Amino acid sequence: MNAQAPGEEFARRALEHLRALRFADAERAADMCLSLSPDDRNGLYFKGVARLFQGDGSGALAVLDRALEVIGADNPRGRFLCQLNRCRALMALDRFADAQGAIEECLSVEPGSEEARLKLGEALLSQSKAEDALCELDKIATHGRHGARAAARKSEALELLGRAEDAARAADDAIARAPDDVVVARVWANNALDRGEAVKVAAHLADRADDPAWPPDERMLAWSLVGKARERERDFAGAHAAFAHANQVQIDRLAAAPAGFALRDTLAAARATREMIANAPEGYWSDPEADDPSPVFLIGFPRSGTTLLDQILSSHAECTVIEERQDLHAPIWKALGGGAEKLLEPGLAPGEEDRLRAEYDAGLSRYAGEPRARVVIDKLPLLLTSTPVLRRLWPNARFILALRDPRDAVLSNYQQAFVINSDMAAMLRLETAAAFYDAAQGVFADLRARASCRVFEIRYEDVVDDMEGAVAALLSFLDLPWDDGVRAYAETARKRAIRTPSARAVRQPIYRSAVGRWRAYRDQLAPVLETLAPWAERFGYPEA
Repeated sequence: MNAQAPGEEFARRALEHLRALRFADAERAADMCLSLSPDDRNGLYFKGVARLFQGDGSGALAVLDRALEVIGADNPRGRFLCQLNRCRALMALDRFADAQGAIEECLSVEPGSEEARLKLGEALLSQSKAEDALCELDKIATHGRHGARAAARKSEALELLGRAEDAARAADDAIARAPDDVVVARVWANNALDRGEAVKVAAHLADRADDPAWPPDERMLAWSLVGKARERERDFAGAHAAFAHANQVQIDRLAAAPAGFALRDTLAAARATREMIANAPEGYWSDPEADDPSPVFLIGFPRSGTTLLDQILSSHAECTVIEERQDLHAPIWKALGGGAEKLLEPGLAPGEEDRLRAEYDAGLSRYAGEPRARVVIDKLPLLLTSTPVLRRLWPNARFILALRDPRDAVLSNYQQAFVINSDMAAMLRLETAAAFYDAAQGVFADLRARASCRVFEIRYEDVVDDMEGAVAALLSFLDLPWDDGVRAYAETARKRAIRTPSARAVRQPIYRSAVGRWRAYRDQLAPVLETLAPWAERFGYPEA
């Protein structure tokens, strides 16, 4: 892009900082440029790219959208670059169809761009359109600049199609050609772990995971994979150290976040919600009416098997599961001026409840389509902390409460490479993860003590031990008949664009290795076992 006065010098500095991977410095220089000329296209573009590579996808998208508005049709290269980075931001936000649209515009400008072709393949792959992704990736020159990444992405597509041997060959080809490429290394490591090559994975990534050229998200993912590899080798102390290293990358990143960036303290909010429940007047939650049609919510502490249940239920011919759509509930939080803790004060204005129910129903139709399936389930695990609001709006709502041994759930969250948001930030330390578990489960337990709730508790361990028996009981709660299709949940998962970290696991047959993992980390979990013990007892999990 050509720099423009009066912010030309600052735009030039921003570009230099970007090339040197100094993203925070690049953003500051871009801000100086924009302080002199708010619509400077270079300043906007460089600021958007800097935000993107600092992990702020939504902030990057907002700035890049504005940049696209001011980059004229007489600058096709500028529009190409802007759309390419818009695609990256949209992918980071899980808006894969929108990302596909952005990258298709790039290809209309520069049809021969292999970088854009690779991004199109990635966008298609993220929507589980494996055949279409393979078609696009095959157009990229094997030994060109993007050949290794294309081979890595082909490996993922082939894996989705069940072509395991071809996927392994593509992954090995990619890592042989680009052993230091961050994306290639991650894709190869996942594939190699599935093949039992944990020692190779740990050695390869541990040597590279602190490379400052790798973005923070990728360094965090790399250390997480090192942890998984070491665990496979039963080096639990080494695995814990690797997971701690991964979390420290995120902690450091949050500490260096731009001014004005803040995460909501969801632990404090959950505790305040419990206090609100205790202070609610008698009769605040009205008794349900027998014929009142109400939603079904799939809730639970994260990493408790909700994604597995999602795939199983989505395999039923008369059931639709809407997967983790925060926007369905945004009008409720806006009306409350916060979260569930605001239900009594300031509360909802007169007439608001009917409007919110209508808006939610319209949102269900947007995602579930019309005519709807017999049962539509809203899956958003941490609605667990919002159950007082849901029970107030829908007295007859049904709740599927996914449970897992609290010690396994907390450990799994601590070890999971989440994209950080207000809820997941609590998982970066064992102490706050356990405290959040206690507060979140406490919200629903306190509500159930004050108001009758229609709840079906389903334990992950029961699904693992007897999937058909556990699911049959759940289907009865939902007034659904048995459907043999639920047995094909793994095939359903391979066809869907799953939006959670459990995507890889639920595309495989059910396995028991995730049950009781906490025992291998008993020493590391020692500081939080007392916090979790009452919940383990309440939910029927043995002490040792």
